Amino acid sequence: MTLQQLLVRQDVNDSWLQTSADALEKAGDREALARVRERIAQVNPLNDQNIINLAHALHQLGRTDAARARLETLALRAMLVEDSLGKGRARLRGHRRHAAGGGALCPGRARRSLRPQLGHAAALRAAPDLAGRICRGEEDPARRLQRAGKCLLPEIVAWMAAAHRLDHAEEEADDFELTAPRADELRRALLAYFENAGQPGNALALAEAHPAIIQPAFGARLRKLAAAAHDFERGAKLLEKLAAQADSPADYSLELARLEGDWAQSELAAGQPESALAHLRTAHVQHPELFEIAWRLSALQQERGDHQGSIETLESFLAVAKTPGEIEQARAQLTKLRSGG
Repeated sequence: MTLQQLLVRQDVNDSWLQTSADALEKAGDREALARVRERIAQVNPLNDQNIINLAHALHQLGRTDAARARLETLALRAMLVEDSLGKGRARLRGHRRHAAGGGALCPGRARRSLRPQLGHAAALRAAPDLAGRICRGEEDPARRLQRAGKCLLPEIVAWMAAAHRLDHAEEEADDFELTAPRADELRRALLAYFENAGQPGNALALAEAHPAIIQPAFGARLRKLAAAAHDFERGAKLLEKLAAQADSPADYSLELARLEGDWAQSELAAGQPESALAHLRTAHVQHPELFEIAWRLSALQQERGDHQGSIETLESFLAVAKTPGEIEQARAQLTKLRSGG
């Protein structure tokens, strides 16, 4: 049987064709190999690896655009499947309650069968040059897309953003049936996305809804998010809650005091000196060692006529201060205040 006869047979299967493909690859017949790869993809179009192999064969022939189009079609197909699945998600979840022990469609099983395609879409959409790297042989497609299927979390978040699915992130985590630790990793990746995308309010809301994803090193990030969102009260409550629950609350407490300082700065800019004074006092009581807080509080007290309070603020700072440069500045200012300056 000639190759042409094999390719046009209606009953041909991908196993027969793969045998021919292996032989042609060994012989270095790239043109014939591409024809066989294309026929394999037609016979078994649901096998993603067949599409990848075809793209690679096309690229070897210099048909890079055709190769890229195949990989992009793979991603598009996954997106269409996801869109259809999203529309039927409520109905499928209803089936879940009735599928125990029966033959009804279980959305968990359905979703698991789609994970490779969804992962491929995530990888290809989040890394626009990935298709080219796969085609050029610079990226192992099987390993890369297998890793994507196992949740390359930042890429999946980027894909959800492209698909306008960020507001359904919790459903996505549920449908992928992630373990609790992996679900938290997905949320951390989502938090990072919101930070980088300039969406501090969304990032704060996510942290507030899932405090388990927050680690001690996140304290400074939460403070910056609250300041960027101008949602100081929300940020302060979250940091207070985290500090109360933490085994080592110092990091959260320190950032809470700094946030009080940021809050005061915002209030001063808005012409609210009394509120600013209250927040600076709160921050100073929490952490008298913070020079930037003590310095601003003392200056505001002096400006508002509380000369003695201004002196006492610097004295309380100096009692616990450790940084030579800050100590020198505070002492110089204290001397000036005591001399009536």
